[in-house]
Amino acid sequence: MSIPKSSLTSIPTCYATVSIGTPSTPLPEKLSAISAAGFQGIELGFPDLLSFASKHHNREINPQDFDALCEAGEEVRALCEKYGLKIVMLQPFSNFEGWEEGSEEREDA
Repeated sequence: MSIPKSSLTSIPTCYATVSIGTPSTPLPEKLSAISAAGFQGIELGFPDLLSFASKHHNREINPQDFDALCEAGEEVRALCEKYGLKIVMLQPFSNFEGWEEGSEEREDA
């Protein structure tokens, strides 16, 4: 199966939010920098969503608090629109292969 090269122009160039700063770096600053660098989309790292949700709700958000995360996600979407970015994917977890077999982190993933 051949994919025409012209179809590749519709794929936005993206940058992972976890690749800039730390989870404590304010997400709006990350999005501004990613946009200013010419990227059109982001891979939203879960640590960044969790940190943003905690700041948005003025309390520590549990990773299983899906209502709070979804509400914060709406705010992230609005921020991305402001900076002309698309959310291409959510990175739900990382380092799975680095967690020891039987560890709490690996079981949770």
